Amino acid sequence: MQREDLEHIIRAAAALTKESDFIIIGSQAIFGQYPVAPQALRVSMEADIYPRDRPELADQIDGSLGMDTPFDATFGYHADGVSPGTATCRARPSREGAGSNRDNRARPHPSGHSQNVPSSAYTSHEWPCSKPWHPPDVVC
Repeated sequence: MQREDLEHIIRAAAALTKESDFIIIGSQAIFGQYPVAPQALRVSMEADIYPRDRPELADQIDGSLGMDTPFDATFGYHADGVSPGTATCRARPSREGAGSNRDNRARPHPSGHSQNVPSSAYTSHEWPCSKPWHPPDVVC
């Protein structure tokens, strides 16, 4: 997947849900910090995404833009509509003293193609441990 593909998914999710702010988790979040990520980090053809303010709409994203949908068949990549509970990092103290809420740690990453659709992503050091399979001793 390329950053342009992720931006396409964000635009499609915005049109579908009428939401304008999304959280991107998992490996595709790397595009927030590194628009041209190394090939080894771009092998996944799915983007884990949910609307920041209405995560319950993730099912709509999954049903319309998910695996084996016409969107996937047409473009060769798809969205996985996920929830805030999909990605968990162990709590860590905040420098600002505001706790360790994941959404507070997400950073906005607007793009040239999706200027009207802001999205947020974990910083690059957080995404490897943002899935349930991360080793228990990894602290994000």
